[in-house]
Amino acid sequence: MESEQQRFERLWTDYLEGDLDEQGVAELRELLAENEELAAQVAPLYQTHRLLGYLYKESDEGSERFVKALRERLPKDGVSFTSEVLRKQRELVSLERAPHAMKPRGSRGLRLVVTGLAAACVTLAALLFWRNPAREAPAGTAGTAVPEVRVVRLAHARFFGELSPKLHSSIPYDKEYTLIAGMMELKFPNGAEAILESPAVFRVKENDVLVMDTGTCSVHAPPGAEGFRIDTPGSTVVDRGTRFSLKVNDSNETEIHVVEGIADVYPAVDGKPETSPSNEIRLTEKQALLLRDSLHPVTTAATFDASKYRKQLPDRIVSYRASSADDGYAEDLADVTVQRGGEVITYPVDKLIRADVVWFKAADELSSGYMMTGPKTASPAGAADPNDPACATRYDYLLTTPGGSVSPASLLADPSLLTGVINPGGSATPLTGDPVMFRNPATGDDGTPGLAIRFRQPVTNGPGPDVVFFEVQPVIYPPEGDPFHVSPLKFREGLRSRTIRNYDLNLHSSEALRITAPYVHFSENKVANSLEDLDSMKLLARPTKLVYRAVAVGIDLSDLGYAQGEKVDGLFFQDMMDDRFQIDPVFIGGLPPN
Repeated sequence: MESEQQRFERLWTDYLEGDLDEQGVAELRELLAENEELAAQVAPLYQTHRLLGYLYKESDEGSERFVKALRERLPKDGVSFTSEVLRKQRELVSLERAPHAMKPRGSRGLRLVVTGLAAACVTLAALLFWRNPAREAPAGTAGTAVPEVRVVRLAHARFFGELSPKLHSSIPYDKEYTLIAGMMELKFPNGAEAILESPAVFRVKENDVLVMDTGTCSVHAPPGAEGFRIDTPGSTVVDRGTRFSLKVNDSNETEIHVVEGIADVYPAVDGKPETSPSNEIRLTEKQALLLRDSLHPVTTAATFDASKYRKQLPDRIVSYRASSADDGYAEDLADVTVQRGGEVITYPVDKLIRADVVWFKAADELSSGYMMTGPKTASPAGAADPNDPACATRYDYLLTTPGGSVSPASLLADPSLLTGVINPGGSATPLTGDPVMFRNPATGDDGTPGLAIRFRQPVTNGPGPDVVFFEVQPVIYPPEGDPFHVSPLKFREGLRSRTIRNYDLNLHSSEALRITAPYVHFSENKVANSLEDLDSMKLLARPTKLVYRAVAVGIDLSDLGYAQGEKVDGLFFQDMMDDRFQIDPVFIGGLPPN
């Protein structure tokens, strides 16, 4: 029985996507008239979709009143505003990391409403706050120089109120960034490099000046970069050619650890920078300093800790490129750039080790779809044409896979980001033993829910990621990507499953490309309990109207217990079953040895 909340979510989503007919509009109006709590959700949700670009047609009616009302509710003090955001973020991180935290398995739609509403309010608040004329940089603070500080690397980076900057983009002067998750690396024109770790609030003041209001950064200033400067609330740190780490905590205490070379520290005087020689504290290799009280700093020696310095970002998928369809959106994977053992390597797609699907079992209930294809492969010989007038009002047409152009076993091997075997079953807990990949009519065992792939040649376990996993994610779904378990096909002592909860490139990342609209193939009345079922059943193919982006994550075979240099023939994937939506893989490939 559909609840009123679920009914509202369904009707409201159709309305936003332009799919709600007159009868549906009347039903939605009646529902809102009878339920004040649902009616109260309409305005915020509409603003959510306007902010995130989900509406095909935008209306500005009432937006100025909305903006004005929200601006009046913003705190006047930027420091307290930022501190509150970071405090909330730490609370969420602590909750997520709690080892025995129980999370309810309620409707994903309700969580999407809450998450989307919260994200929209945060986004709009951030935009209003950053664009407030009172926060504009004073004239002349950045001079007339062209900003040349570049974003060179990102790792799971998530920013308050905006997508992460694009790789190799420049950072504008005096724009305040709040990094609430992950890390980023900046490169300055003089050669200095800074790795920033969340949570952090920072801005670039000049081409050789970084301002850290709070957070952690690691700096490397090679020869020629001497004089690079970091300003904190209580100090100015000038690099004389060194590697050092710096942390500013919520109390404005600053801690500096010099790994090599020299750094000069100038405590603030009456809350203002003072870089005279008489105020200089020189730190050399393996020295550390703690400054307390940003107005009247008190300096004390600290115990040097080399581990506080971060030399590089973690291994991961850095980016990928794809060909464009006629509408300009991504279609076929062209190459993928991966950091492995600290080295950044770009692999053309034809160098990746392809994988075939050898087992598929959906969840017990009827799934929403089992295959995804692009328009070029959506209609095999003999199937109805989706452009045929007879199909125009139904938005679907029959697809029979046997003898057609679609083979489920190979849908994850082709480079298309539109084709995949989607919605496999799974388990809340990962496997600890061999998956069963056959049906036993005698016992009634239908096998292990999930999806198994076998590489066309073994993948060798090397440093960093060894396998790349791409799935498509609608932009209205949780931005981290659908979580899943990955397991060996054959367990032995030392081997284990790994659970992936956050993708290297997720919906927060500008590097996760929007794909052209795919077709989803639905079964009307049968659950796919095997690859043979999937290969023989008749499916209905429908063009999607949601906006999808291709997210990606690298899988390190060492995390599954495989030894360095060991060869792996295949893997087993299961959705984590934390909600009613499963993973939608479109490409799985192995990386060749370095």
